[in-house]
Amino acid sequence: MGADGGIYAELVKNRSFEFYQPLMGWTVHHAPLKEGAVVVLNRQDKNVTNPRFLRVTKQSASETLGLVNEGFRGMGIKKACGTTFR
Repeated sequence: MGADGGIYAELVKNRSFEFYQPLMGWTVHHAPLKEGAVVVLNRQDKNVTNPRFLRVTKQSASETLGLVNEGFRGMGIKKACGTTFR
């Protein structure tokens, strides 16, 4: 749904982690989820234009971790629409 063929940022729910619950709209897939593996940090004093970010820590290379965003009423993504995703 982006004019340039990418993901339109407005479709990402809570893309700046600024909702009351910072991970609202996001689902973390990690088994088992260790405390501190996924943390939303606020560094407003160092970067006022983009103060919040997600820090992901893995204990080993064999661990798997996924983050899924539910979007607003989903996200319209089509396979083979002329754009190459890497």
